[in-house]
Amino acid sequence: MSHIDKRGIRTEALRRRRAQIDRDRTSALILTRLTALPEFCDANQVAWYIDVRDEVRTRPHLHRRLAAGESVIVPFCRGDDLRLCRINHTEELAIGAFGIQEPLAALQDDTTRQVDPATLDLVVVPGVAFDRSGRRLGHGFGFYDRLLARVAEATKLTAIAFECQMFDILPHEPHDVTVDVVVTESNVYRR
Repeated sequence: MSHIDKRGIRTEALRRRRAQIDRDRTSALILTRLTALPEFCDANQVAWYIDVRDEVRTRPHLHRRLAAGESVIVPFCRGDDLRLCRINHTEELAIGAFGIQEPLAALQDDTTRQVDPATLDLVVVPGVAFDRSGRRLGHGFGFYDRLLARVAEATKLTAIAFECQMFDILPHEPHDVTVDVVVTESNVYRR
């Protein structure tokens, strides 16, 4: 697979992900593995993504955390940039850019809700494809690469994915940010 270009890998990874059966149960297993990791248990400030289409389902987990009275840090788009906002209730989300749920516009501008990426302990990272070295392919727009470039060096970058999204090796460019850990339903890959 190492000779296939990024577009070809994305196409294959998305095909595999769409074919994934029992996505809800498998996602729950992945989230259980993630939340048991020592680096997750030690983290105070965790940024999540809100799933869309056939990604690993984070919404049920986030809704449970919010229902339990916890706040959750989630991204939103501002131009070509991903920014972070703390939410306290599911009602504080609306459909935003690219059809993805994000904090209400009023919250995005509330400086008491904005979160500086440099203060995060852990980021739960989505992606289209991953390899065992922590290389990641997103959708090709660079949103997460730009966000992850702004976190502190000690921040743990932890991806969640279905095992079918794993490849032997992915192409890597200087601007591509690697993750520390990839959690799937059957493995925890550490670089």
